[in-house]
Amino acid sequence: MKRLISLAVMLLGCAHTTPDPAPPAKDGVGADPGGGDIVGVVLPTDPETIAAGAALFGRHCSACHISGNAYAPGPDLTDDRWSHGYSPNAVYQVIWSGVPARGMPAWGGLLDEKQVAAVTAYVLSER
Repeated sequence: MKRLISLAVMLLGCAHTTPDPAPPAKDGVGADPGGGDIVGVVLPTDPETIAAGAALFGRHCSACHISGNAYAPGPDLTDDRWSHGYSPNAVYQVIWSGVPARGMPAWGGLLDEKQVAAVTAYVLSER
């Protein structure tokens, strides 16, 4: 019986997964090698990239982040009450890694680094 319990505990430990950390620094966007906040986020400023970020936001984010809707599952991103900060680094990190405890999925991996930077630039342009 003890072996069975030990095996079950070991299998549960192996099944626990965490989101991938932000990717290593590349093209000015990435993670601090020490595992801290991301460094070097360079937001695109050209209208085409911000428009691409808006399209990605519309496709992947707008269902939860509806501006002005108190019943939306995600917070309104056009106000000044952001619990994770609104620096480019903070916004990029939340998009990349998500906030699983609050229902925010990690988009890193589904979106590449430049796409996450474009969504970050769009979100910050709407504040």
